Amino acid sequence: MEDYSRRHVLKASLWTFGALCLGVPGIIAAAREPGNSSHALLNWEEFVDKLERAAKTQHRLPWNQETYVNSVAQMLAALNLSDSALQRVMADRHNAAIDGPDFADPLKTTDVQISLVTFEKNEWLPHHNHPTMTGVLTCATGDLLVTSYDQVKSTEFSDSSSILIKRVGNEVISPGKISTLTKTQRNIHSVKALSFTQVIDIFTPPYNTERTNRTSWYRVEKRPFRSQDEVWVAHPI
Repeated sequence: MEDYSRRHVLKASLWTFGALCLGVPGIIAAAREPGNSSHALLNWEEFVDKLERAAKTQHRLPWNQETYVNSVAQMLAALNLSDSALQRVMADRHNAAIDGPDFADPLKTTDVQISLVTFEKNEWLPHHNHPTMTGVLTCATGDLLVTSYDQVKSTEFSDSSSILIKRVGNEVISPGKISTLTKTQRNIHSVKALSFTQVIDIFTPPYNTERTNRTSWYRVEKRPFRSQDEVWVAHPI
């Protein structure tokens, strides 16, 4: 993961969405006002407003992360992916000259972060975790293979930093489909783009220096002598 603490996006209005991610001077003119959105769909401003309000519930203990990610998934499913402002942003990131996936943060506050990740075909992010975080993602365009794991409680590797993980998901996410994780469920995953793909990824709480430093990347191999189950060994790299 990039060190998102270096990004200082404090407020995601349509202006900052365009100006900070794109530098497109007139993007706000192409955006629809909240009152003009299609029935049952959220435009960008409506979506951000609802998300920011929902993210504040993390401070009300106890915080049920599964309930929270389900509510965010419903909001994300209602986001109008054809919104003109969002389309302008995605089109511009397509032209970003970068080796590997391209990351932009349309929104980052102390409570929540939205990342737009652009993959060329076959680009991928290896197995990694999201310390104490929740995540909700969908494809704005393209197809993303998401392979998810739960950590298995075990003392087998008590003398090393390797862990046991169980594969709990292996699915292709396309526009309209959503993948979620919490700090205890599906928290380790890898993602690979099967075509040119742009992903909307929501992290609560957001990445900061501490959470970035605690992120682990893994080399995963099938557990010896357990070929009939979905238990794997994850070695930090």
